[in-house]
Amino acid sequence: MRRPLLTDKNFQKQLDELGYVIIPNMFSSQSISEAYKLYKLYFKEENTSDPMYWNSIWNLSPLLKNELSNNLKELFLPQLIERVENFEVMFMSIMVKLCNKDAVCEPHRDFSVLDEEVEEYYNAWTPLVDTDKKNGALFFLPESNNKLPEILPMLTDWPYLKYRETIKQRAVTCFAKKGDLVIYKEKTVHGSWANNTLEPRPNIHFGVLPSNPKLMFLKYNEDQNVEMYEVDKAFYLNDNFSTDVAHHKLKRTLVKPSYTLTKSDFEELWKV
Repeated sequence: MRRPLLTDKNFQKQLDELGYVIIPNMFSSQSISEAYKLYKLYFKEENTSDPMYWNSIWNLSPLLKNELSNNLKELFLPQLIERVENFEVMFMSIMVKLCNKDAVCEPHRDFSVLDEEVEEYYNAWTPLVDTDKKNGALFFLPESNNKLPEILPMLTDWPYLKYRETIKQRAVTCFAKKGDLVIYKEKTVHGSWANNTLEPRPNIHFGVLPSNPKLMFLKYNEDQNVEMYEVDKAFYLNDNFSTDVAHHKLKRTLVKPSYTLTKSDFEELWKV
């Protein structure tokens, strides 16, 4: 399995077993302070119609979002290199959890963008303010990366979302402080609580890919099987990537993921 590796074996062990890990004080106070200034510079809430999030990937022009990503990489990559091996970061963004008491990010796993039989990626999340359950902290379903192996094609709903309340009852809230690094696997079920405060909650977000990844685009075909296309790094940086897949090579077709667990199965797998 090709994947990034944390240099601290205990952190890697927790990541492999639970599906997520918090690395305390990962980034310097200076880099967090500089990133916070970038957040204040680029963030304009009126630029989004989404009731939950502002995201530099969605809400900035191509020029500005790439400019911001390069600035963030300059701040954070040198420190990341000291703690992670065999990895690369294509893009960094700022996400902002908006003030909305009804805007819970419901539990889900991230989309499959690699051939998960041979490669694995992580997502990384660093808050620019301390987080708690009131301002939209992350939550995780422990061990879901191992217990729920099904792939998720791009731009499709996660079938187990129908068990959202059962999952949230069993989720662990991640009380990350500013400068901590939260890393979680692509298969790890996660979400975030609503921001019930009067201040937006900003964070840095980026994917941690294996070095020289073989990126894929997965989509359902008319038979509800999954087609896996080989794509290049520029593919996902294109705002219209989902319509461009026809120009790429079909690697293989996979049988439709089963997603057969019931609510009772979830209750048994994650006993309260």
